[in-house]
Amino acid sequence: MRVTIFSLLFFAGLLLGCSSDDLDPVMESTQLQSEVVAKSSRKVHRPIKLTGEGAFSITLNTSACPGLAQLTIDGGGQATHLGNFEVSLIWCTDRVSYNSATGTMVAANGDELRFNLIEYGMDAEGEWATYEFDGGTGRFDGASGELHERIYSTFIDEFNAVYTNTATGWISY
Repeated sequence: MRVTIFSLLFFAGLLLGCSSDDLDPVMESTQLQSEVVAKSSRKVHRPIKLTGEGAFSITLNTSACPGLAQLTIDGGGQATHLGNFEVSLIWCTDRVSYNSATGTMVAANGDELRFNLIEYGMDAEGEWATYEFDGGTGRFDGASGELHERIYSTFIDEFNAVYTNTATGWISY
């Protein structure tokens, strides 16, 4: 019986000791926002690898690439952190020294990862490109990182080609 009376007195004290005046919704909201920011700033730096394939077409002097060649690239592949993915990007080039590209990879679950070309070149092994990740949706919101790609292209005709690629790098999200 003592335990029951003690429990009742304890809970009655809790109920009577708290009032809605003690709650500060602004402070609680600010504290919650701080916790969310702290958790989101704890991005983890992870390695990433991918293999892909697809096709691209070349169109000259488009609104997206005035005075340049526009490569419209669509494909897919397999990547760590994305699983099976689809990729699309627009690449503007003068075919000599100017290259600019932006694209999006869409993971199997629909999360998007955006990227931008930061460097492109050719060496004895062929074409290569370096991209930086620029956020996305879902788990890739605020993502950053870098991807180094090897590109292997086969032209079907002057304006159409197929490609395969392999890439490695790092991603934080």
